[in-house]
Amino acid sequence: MVYTRSKAHQIERLKKNASHRHYTTPEKACLRGEVEHETARRRQYGFETAHSNTAIFKRNRVPRSSAYRILKSYKDDRRISDQETRGRKPLIPPTKLAALDTLVESMDYEDRTISWDGLAYEADIDCSPRTIKKAMETMDYHKCIACRKAWVSTQLAAKRVEYAKKMLSKYPTPEHWKHVRFSDEVHIGLGPQGKNLIIRKRGQRYCLNCIQRVSDPDEADKRKVHAWAAVGYNFKGPLVFYNIPPNNTGKMSQEVYLNEILKPIVRPWIANHEYFVLEEDQDSGHAPPRSTKTKPSAVSQWKKDVGLQSYFNCAGSPDLAIIEDCFQPLKQYIRKFRHWEPDETRQLAQETWYETLDQEWINKRILTMPDRLRKVIESEGQLIAFGGGMAGPRPG
Repeated sequence: MVYTRSKAHQIERLKKNASHRHYTTPEKACLRGEVEHETARRRQYGFETAHSNTAIFKRNRVPRSSAYRILKSYKDDRRISDQETRGRKPLIPPTKLAALDTLVESMDYEDRTISWDGLAYEADIDCSPRTIKKAMETMDYHKCIACRKAWVSTQLAAKRVEYAKKMLSKYPTPEHWKHVRFSDEVHIGLGPQGKNLIIRKRGQRYCLNCIQRVSDPDEADKRKVHAWAAVGYNFKGPLVFYNIPPNNTGKMSQEVYLNEILKPIVRPWIANHEYFVLEEDQDSGHAPPRSTKTKPSAVSQWKKDVGLQSYFNCAGSPDLAIIEDCFQPLKQYIRKFRHWEPDETRQLAQETWYETLDQEWINKRILTMPDRLRKVIESEGQLIAFGGGMAGPRPG
């Protein structure tokens, strides 16, 4: 229909004299389009239950009664069916998609390493792997590297619970942990490391059925670069590289720990009257209680002489050591580059430690310590979703 000036004037008069607001054809089409899109979207994802269009009506500034009148008049005026008849029917209908979702959710870690082709066979769906991959992506499933966590024995789990209760009673609030400085050694391998791809949804990285259980590799057969570091709230110490000639594993000795770490690095902190408590792991090089039962070591005697406040963490608990969180971004950054030579590896490690590792990122993890201890108690000593790759934004 051709709109002349007289026709436009007539429409304006009708609007003014109408008992209710007059909506133009584009306004009606916009309202219908949004409702149809929402209905089709819910049908695609298998939501067949009734739903409300109130949000759409508000967004278009149309009263509820007027909106339903517009939708009804459109259906009454149409002489053809609204049912979509174009295109090929989907090979995987919503009902089978829901069955696939249930099937994957019931899988453990070993089952989730299945290929897309194998998943189609298990679900009795005759389609190509690419088709089922695209269908699973509509439900946010994808292939990714499995998160690795070690098995926790009953004995170790009991020790972890006991340790968590003890530390939670000693340092119950995040404010208490601002004075703790977490320290440890890091061993950076030369060359790539292999991991498995599994099927999971976003947010399921630490799901028990998505974790790859691995045993400790033979360190003696690998060349590595060894370093020591410490972090705390508003504190990041230097990355100190060291070598122990008699062995290739980088296992810290008490002599190296005393002469290359404690005296040149830690003693200046004490001399500057900095208030801190040093957290150490139970490596024999740090002189834990089990290594000083027969006679006191030079390391433990030095700590006593200078008045160093320290404590030893629980064995087998990387999720309770913030320094382990900080070492993971360092290793991930190094993996992006070729690093077959020790000098190149050291340079890459220094770039990450001094330029990329953000202090605010460290502070946030320091303040999670009370929550971590509570989660260890709740999980009865099992490894929790922290430590060595905690979910959340990476530094840099």
